[in-house]
Order: sequence, then structure tokens, then C-alpha cells
Amino acid sequence: MIKPLIMSGAVSASIVQLFPQWDVDRIEAPILHTLWDKYMTNLKTHENGHTENAKNAGIEIEKALWEMPTMSTCEALATAANNKANQIIKQHNDWDTQYDIDTKHGATQGAIFPGQS
Repeated sequence: MIKPLIMSGAVSASIVQLFPQWDVDRIEAPILHTLWDKYMTNLKTHENGHTENAKNAGIEIEKALWEMPTMSTCEALATAANNKANQIIKQHNDWDTQYDIDTKHGATQGAIFPGQS
């Protein structure tokens, strides 16, 4: 009796965003609180664009891996899968680079540190 091969698997990623911190509670000028809050909101919007791109890369990699053809050896499959995943990662890294160019690292989205232009 031939048993069907059941495959399972998933792509996962851990995405961490690091943001600057400023002890605004020690600053008495309310305008600085407002400017800082606006900057942080806009910076988070910009960084969320990078996060969505990373999530999309994971989705594309998972889809590509499920669509991999049968191969003669595990080594051949591993090589092909790694090559495809690295190709997708490069495309998304290129997108991140262009996103930063287009948004001037978030400046066009309002992520301009208070007092800078």
C-alpha cells in the first residue's frame, strides 16, 4: 500500500521596530511634547511601511516554497528553495531602499525630528 506524503510547514519572521526615546516629561514646554508626539506618530507610520514589506516577503516566500517542483534530492530542493527565498528577500530589500529614497527616510510622511527640516 502506498501512503500519501503529507507536507506541512510555514514561514515565520520576527519583526522588531526600535524607536528613539526622549524623556519629554522633564521638558516643560508643551509645544515640544506636541512636536515629539507628531514626529513619533509619523515615524511609526514610515516604519510600518517597512514592516508590511517584510510581512509581504514572508508571504511570497511561503507561497514560492509550496510551489516548488519535486526534485531528485533533498540537497537539490534545499538549494533551489534557498535561492528562491534569497531572490525574494533581495527584491524586498530593494523595495525598502527605494521606499526610503522616495520618502526621504520618512520625511515626506512627516517624520521630521522637531527643529529639523
